[in-house]
Amino acid sequence: MVSEPRNGLISKRISKLLAESIVESMNFGGLFLYFMEVSGIGKDEVASKPEKFEEWLRKVYGQGATVIERRVITMLRRKLGLKEDSSLRGLSFSRFIRETLREHLNFKE
Repeated sequence: MVSEPRNGLISKRISKLLAESIVESMNFGGLFLYFMEVSGIGKDEVASKPEKFEEWLRKVYGQGATVIERRVITMLRRKLGLKEDSSLRGLSFSRFIRETLREHLNFKE
């Protein structure tokens, strides 16, 4: 998990890329905009609260959410210039996002 002080390092760029990855993965942005409206979470906060999106996605799509989650993760890692990491398979969406962000921050340092 990303520590509290490091949460400040979760840049708007990463949040923007995550938001873009979600919209592109779902092939429509309206649903993501609706998520932001009902959750009160802005696109600049999604990277620091991925469990909220994961929970909402599961309510809307049930087990079908897994397909969207995998597409989001693949697109986000591609946008961050990270290779697919088989050691992260089996993690929940929110944990996978947090580990990806940790990897990106460590890679940048």
